[in-house]
Amino acid sequence: MLKSLVAAVDQSPEIIETVERFWRERRDVGGHLIARWIRKGVLRSETDADLLVEVILAPIFLRVLLPGGPLSGGVLEGFIDLALDGSLKTSSTIRKREASRR
Repeated sequence: MLKSLVAAVDQSPEIIETVERFWRERRDVGGHLIARWIRKGVLRSETDADLLVEVILAPIFLRVLLPGGPLSGGVLEGFIDLALDGSLKTSSTIRKREASRR
């Protein structure tokens, strides 16, 4: 479905509206979760929720649109870890470094 929408996006205002709604719904859900993590102090207060959602979703949809790489749980986890690493109050890189010192 996503490939068909992307291919048809320039063909009609209705399709453009559908694609915009598709993305907005995903950003809204993700943004709501990210806002909760910001309030709980898990993510830095200056985190842009919409941008972070797009950073997480972009490589996933790229894999869907341009098949060739795996889209397994490990790959998805890697995308999310990489995106969150710049927004977490304590990045996974720092946590791993601290754990290796113990």
